[in-house]
Amino acid sequence: MPQASHTSIDLGVEIAPARVRVVLVRGAAVLWARTEAWVAVPDVFTLAPADDAALPDTPTLVAVLTGVLEGAAAAAGRHAPPLARFRRRPPVVHAALSPTFVQVKRLSGLPPVADDAVLAGVVRENVGQFFLKAAVPLLTGGVRRVSGRSATEQHAEARVDASSAGASDVDTPTAPRPETTTSETMAWAAAYLSPVVCDVIRACVAARLRLGSVAPTAVVLGNACRGSEVQWTDGATPFAARYVDGVLAALQRLPRSASARQADGDSATPDLAASDWWDPALDGLGPDGGGYAAAFGAARHRGRDPVSLVPRHRSMRYLAAACAPAARPAVGPVPRTRLVLAGVACALGLASAATAPGVAALRAERRAADALHALGPARARAAADEAARARALAVLDALAPFDAGRRSPTVWLAQLARDLPTGAAVVDVRLDSVGGTLVALAPHPGDLVRVVEHLPDVDAAELVGTLTRERDPTEAAPIPVPGAPPGVGPPVAPPPGPAGPAHAPTLADSAKRPSGDLARITVHFRFRAPPRLPASPPPAA
Repeated sequence: MPQASHTSIDLGVEIAPARVRVVLVRGAAVLWARTEAWVAVPDVFTLAPADDAALPDTPTLVAVLTGVLEGAAAAAGRHAPPLARFRRRPPVVHAALSPTFVQVKRLSGLPPVADDAVLAGVVRENVGQFFLKAAVPLLTGGVRRVSGRSATEQHAEARVDASSAGASDVDTPTAPRPETTTSETMAWAAAYLSPVVCDVIRACVAARLRLGSVAPTAVVLGNACRGSEVQWTDGATPFAARYVDGVLAALQRLPRSASARQADGDSATPDLAASDWWDPALDGLGPDGGGYAAAFGAARHRGRDPVSLVPRHRSMRYLAAACAPAARPAVGPVPRTRLVLAGVACALGLASAATAPGVAALRAERRAADALHALGPARARAAADEAARARALAVLDALAPFDAGRRSPTVWLAQLARDLPTGAAVVDVRLDSVGGTLVALAPHPGDLVRVVEHLPDVDAAELVGTLTRERDPTEAAPIPVPGAPPGVGPPVAPPPGPAGPAHAPTLADSAKRPSGDLARITVHFRFRAPPRLPASPPPAA
């Protein structure tokens, strides 16, 4: 268990049959001490019948413990350092019970197991075989195993201690025969009166303090004595104990006559002076400082011995659950300061609940504004791209009527050359945006007019002007004969061409070319009007 810090304050309590002593300890210094008397009771561990066994007056013990614990808590607040006072950490209670309320023994004959928890369970389930049972249930803690030595050596040592102290009862196992040297499992254990432990729990709950440990007085005195041996009496059960490094090693119950020189009813009065037996810290309490040795030892012990009861033990948890509800004080009037603090807290809660939506909206607005500010450059680029797109659409809409009414002369002339009648020849073509005029030589003018009417984009065609007959230049001119009428005579061969000698026209050539003269005709035609395009919407600003 970790040691206490120099700034923490521990509260040691000794519960004896006639008195309750309390000390406040910080480190090794005693800050405050108090003694309170309560109703004394006879020894409950005598072998008298259960009906004759008397128990402590439970309400009186709870009331006395509650009063001294509340006084100790107030004193701890006055002596606490500023930091600890600000943190408001109350002292931890460590109680030491007189032998009247707890039995401590070194048990023998335990099973040879290595687990101390198993040994503690064996003692808990068979408590009647190891301890004297009274009219009330007993509560056991853990066990502390004794280092392995032969039973003969242990009994010889206990016999020497008993003879030196004049003891009538020694808490050691039965002495074996001298020739027996077999090792056996031995351990220290303690059995507590559960009503007394329950009273301690109730008092701690009523005083609003935390219980740290409950230990026997014989176990905690090793942390308050100077030497290795001590004799102690609480007025009914004197004992002598020996300690090794502050740990209980031997315990002997002394006869009543051994403490007859002490005043009857004097609780926890050692045989020697306090300066010779106890820690120097107790000298500051005056001549009776030795009487606070058990409480001082409990505060410094802090339940380090396994036989002590600590809140983490399962039995202590069950006992606290059964005892703590009955110890809660009745609900009294609430102080005005607490009412004011509660009203202020309620008002602050209502104000925060009323302003929370507005604050949340402002925070959301601020986050949205920050997001829009971060998107500002992207928004400007998007707006510029949208304006450029609108300008491009406006230009395309303006060029659409021009593109719809524009005609390709090359395509139109190619179509005319492809559909031109056989034997016809184009002399001149003139085009404009409305129509045009075509001058051609054709054997049949009607065929040429029909061809022009079926050309692309031509709405109507008509002949204009007069028809003029012209001879085909590829036909041979007649040779005049004297005395014959004009136009009568033998045919004359055409002049030779540049590529070679002239040849007479064949029958196939005369079949391909129509016979007769060609007519010079003029055809006037009009183009169709371009389609009207729908009006485009104005570009966005």
